[in-house]
Amino acid sequence: MNVFDLNSRLIEDYSSYIRSFIQIRDERINQFTQECLDHGLLWPEPLIQLNPSFQLFQL
Repeated sequence: MNVFDLNSRLIEDYSSYIRSFIQIRDERINQFTQECLDHGLLWPEPLIQLNPSFQLFQL
């Protein structure tokens, strides 16, 4: 399993789900909303970081 592919599929599915509820009649507001969604307003990039205080547990 590639976590980056999984992330991409989750975002596509969630985007489709969210957009199915949005029905804005004013064209300007609708365009602005769609542009925000297209630029990832609701799904930021995943946070990947190192934990320097992590220690392996030894038995």
